[in-house]
Amino acid sequence: IVGHLAVSGMIYKITVRDLRDRLERELEAKQAMLRKLAQIESLSQVGLLVAKTSHDVRGPLGSIKGFVALMLKNEKLSEAAREDCGVMIREIERLTTMLNELLAHVKPSEAKMSDLAIVETLESVLSVIRHYPGGSAVHLRADLKSAQDALVRGNRQQLQQVFFNVLKNAIEALEGRSAPTLFVRLSRRDEGVECRIEDNGSGMPVEAALR
Repeated sequence: IVGHLAVSGMIYKITVRDLRDRLERELEAKQAMLRKLAQIESLSQVGLLVAKTSHDVRGPLGSIKGFVALMLKNEKLSEAAREDCGVMIREIERLTTMLNELLAHVKPSEAKMSDLAIVETLESVLSVIRHYPGGSAVHLRADLKSAQDALVRGNRQQLQQVFFNVLKNAIEALEGRSAPTLFVRLSRRDEGVECRIEDNGSGMPVEAALR
């Protein structure tokens, strides 16, 4: 009898342990599913917001692009004005591409890599940043000659965005300076190109640099 009770107790313990393990696994699976559903719901709401915002922004962008194209048909338009119009059209196309990436449900399309003329890519950003709020008050100097024919491998859209972000931050950091100056230089380095961007701002706080 004692032996039978001992075996029964062992069977009972194994059964309870198996049930507990199974319940824990099912609970973890349900929690994972709930987290996934919550994420899907959140992404769905973001997707709806992005779609609405994209729709609202595309209209004005299309109108602006149409007016600029109409201006370019004016034979009396100066060469400088034509260049400015070209910059506006390229920036509108860049914004359109960004909207398309947002519409891909916050899943950017695969970046297309190509050989880029680094000077031309940077100059296109410099021509825009001069019109950024506060940019006209900054003395902007650029030395790009040493990299005039240099090609770099990358994505034009992403590289322009990097240049724009750094230059924008520099201009914002120069606000309030008596003689704000921003210097951009391209230099060949071995098989690549180095881009150096300097300003005479107050610099980054030590606390921020240590983060």
